[in-house]
Amino acid sequence: DVGLVVLDEGHMIGLGEREVRYEAQIQRLLRRPDSASRRIVCLSAILPDGDQLADFTDWLTADRPDGLIKNGWRPTRLRFGEVDWNPATKVAQLNVVVGDEHPFIPKFVVGKRTSNRANAAIVPGSQTDLCIFTAWRLIEDGQSVLVFCPIRVSVMPFAKRIIELSNKGLLPPITTPPAAAIASALAVGAEWFGPDHEIVKCLRMGVAVHHGELPTQFRKEVERLLREGILKLTVSSPTLAQGLNLAATSLIFHGHFRHGEAIDESEFRNVVGRAGRAYVDIEGLVLYPMFDDHNKRRDAWKGLIRGDKQREMESGIFRLLYWLLDRMAKKLGTRDVDVLLAYVAGQGAWSFAAVPGEGRRFAEASADNWPRHLTSLDTAIFSLLGDAQVADEELESKIDEVLTSSLLMRRLARKSEGVQKALLSGLKARAKLIWTSSTAAQRRGYFLAGVGLETGRKLDEKADELEFWLLSADSAVDGGEADEAVQAIVTFAEIAFEIPPFKPKSLPLDWRKFLDQWLRGAPVTELGDNNADDAISLIEHAFVYNLPWAMEAVRVRAQAHAPVDDPFDVGIDLLPNLGSGSAVAAVETGTLSIPATLLIKAGFASRLGAISAAVSTAADFDDARGLRAWLASDTVLAWSTTPTWPTENSHELWKEFAAPHGAGNVAPWTTTGYTGPVQWNGGVPMPPGMPLRIVGSGPNAGVIYSSDYRELGSVRYPFSQTAIGLTVATSNGSADQISFEYTGPNDLIQS
Repeated sequence: DVGLVVLDEGHMIGLGEREVRYEAQIQRLLRRPDSASRRIVCLSAILPDGDQLADFTDWLTADRPDGLIKNGWRPTRLRFGEVDWNPATKVAQLNVVVGDEHPFIPKFVVGKRTSNRANAAIVPGSQTDLCIFTAWRLIEDGQSVLVFCPIRVSVMPFAKRIIELSNKGLLPPITTPPAAAIASALAVGAEWFGPDHEIVKCLRMGVAVHHGELPTQFRKEVERLLREGILKLTVSSPTLAQGLNLAATSLIFHGHFRHGEAIDESEFRNVVGRAGRAYVDIEGLVLYPMFDDHNKRRDAWKGLIRGDKQREMESGIFRLLYWLLDRMAKKLGTRDVDVLLAYVAGQGAWSFAAVPGEGRRFAEASADNWPRHLTSLDTAIFSLLGDAQVADEELESKIDEVLTSSLLMRRLARKSEGVQKALLSGLKARAKLIWTSSTAAQRRGYFLAGVGLETGRKLDEKADELEFWLLSADSAVDGGEADEAVQAIVTFAEIAFEIPPFKPKSLPLDWRKFLDQWLRGAPVTELGDNNADDAISLIEHAFVYNLPWAMEAVRVRAQAHAPVDDPFDVGIDLLPNLGSGSAVAAVETGTLSIPATLLIKAGFASRLGAISAAVSTAADFDDARGLRAWLASDTVLAWSTTPTWPTENSHELWKEFAAPHGAGNVAPWTTTGYTGPVQWNGGVPMPPGMPLRIVGSGPNAGVIYSSDYRELGSVRYPFSQTAIGLTVATSNGSADQISFEYTGPNDLIQS
């Protein structure tokens, strides 16, 4: 039923796990028998030039000659500049490049004494300080500002320094937003971080702190404020280059190095694209303040600006195979393809290939990457082949078939014969190893679970224990048995957390206590040793991501191994049939209350408020229909008028959630056909088959436009101005009647 697939940020081809899965899934989509009936639109602002783009385009469009539409136009002009601190004069000069001219402002930032003492320190006193004062100077001029920190761990120190300078009176309160506008975000932030956390303090000042470890509920609130233009300053981690839909008038680089190396030029291009709000700003300003190391910073900065290299778009599967086989060749000390392939044919070749004489740092990084890259290769193989039954003797020919016209084959065609032979043979050797080491049911389980061979083997080894505890956890949550549910989930986690990639990067010794308290609904601010950042990092990585992934992997693996004859056979594995998934929901939301879990998943942003609402009303619903009935009940309507319900801090969030078009009242969408009277401008009907646009809401509800937005007439129908769906029509040539379809909730016509 899907006729159009849109790939946003479509340039995400590369060596990363998600990028490899993306490439393999697209290839599988293109190989479907019905692919000719489906259009794929790929969107990107940083596609490269040359043969990589040509191969990528031909791959997606099946070699159509007009498949690429490329335009260098952008809605705003980019200007680059430097804010150069002079330690002698204690002032910073702004230098901007405008074509062949180089305008400057000599005293863009002027140093300030921290006190009236003669020997008082001068600020800015560091690179961070200079970035902060630069941001404030731009905001004073009415601009919105993004600060890009190339390392996530530098975001919070940056935020803390803003607060410190503000408390000392060195930063004027020029960004303070209206209290009502940020009330919801403050409520969510206080619940997760506590009211005195630096992130919440910055929010009160009008400063958004954004990084990859923010709780989902708070991140959504912050991004809403940014979209609405409430916050004028954003301090962001590399999430700014990873698809965060955010723009500002000016962009400030806190630095350009990450782990001792300059950021990639493609990342730089992606980040600078956030400068200048489309159709709001004429120009976007990109600045690099330079407090020290001026020559080093300036050389790197100019190199990034003039660099014409955009994103590397080599096939991720190609890069995986090349990286793995190159290390094997270096380990053997050979460039002979036949010698290498003889080695690859053995099972031991796929153990980590230590390279003689390799530097310690690089060797350690490679040892960490090896199992991840192997898992990515395995999942690519599973994704390409799907869950089809492939006999051992048909494996090589099946791989050739699924790779036909793939991006991998297109890129290999440009390489030497030796590279082609090595990589294709290496891919087939790995596939053969998987096939000889597993059964068809096991491979289907690995494919559905999204894991590689080694992880799959470990899941097989621990399957009986994991399935028992997962089923026990589901049953206990469903039955309201809190102690039993916690014990089952913790025991499951003890096993799963020993299996990569479910094993968290780091676990505190008392993580079991954390998980126990999280499941029982304890406030996040009471977990751990009063360190909300560590608690939230543990929750987001270990509890909300890794553990549910492991639980679902065990569930789908069990489904792949389940008998399919008689579903009522008492000997059948119960997990695929009776496992409700409620334990996973409990881990993700931090409550064993099923009604509270449903409230949170429906969009209520307060975890503590959801738990309180469920407890105070003795809620017992367990699905979306029950949730809607509960929301409309007299009990809940009465409680909703109480300003301290569900909790004092969550009442405003509740009002938003329970509003007529709030998240709590989202009704199922359906497609409904309508026929109604029409009045054409000039009395002339449109020709049959002409596509039409009908405004379905707002003050122009019912107005008919052509596809290029020429007003043609109006539907004489009592449209609701608050309808949120989509109206589609095609002219039938009638002078007085029009037929159209509305896709959305039942809200198009005024009641």
